[in-house]
Amino acid sequence: LKVLPTPTQTVETNINYTLNEIEGKDIVLQSEEDVIHLHAIHSSVIFIDKPKKSVHLSDIDSSVVFVSHVEGSVLAHRITNSVIMVSCTQFRVHDSENCLLSLNIPNHPVIEIGRAVV
Repeated sequence: LKVLPTPTQTVETNINYTLNEIEGKDIVLQSEEDVIHLHAIHSSVIFIDKPKKSVHLSDIDSSVVFVSHVEGSVLAHRITNSVIMVSCTQFRVHDSENCLLSLNIPNHPVIEIGRAVV
């Protein structure tokens, strides 16, 4: 697995980090940012082990995404042929198909599925 360092950013209370257009890579994302965006990930394995406030997934295909803990919600759009494993308080998935979801939602789960075949 390739470990990506935390990018240098200006000091803000909610810092975002975007991992965009990754294909055929295994990545451990060690980022201190509060909000993570994963976009256009293909045939890859992404592992995020530090707590996040939210995670946004879009256009993920034939990949595995593991997120150890999200304090808020995970938003997933256009996920195909992929495995998503996450511990969170809310999970929303739209326009997705052929996905395997492994969700750990401890209290009062909120799971929203819109136009998805899971």
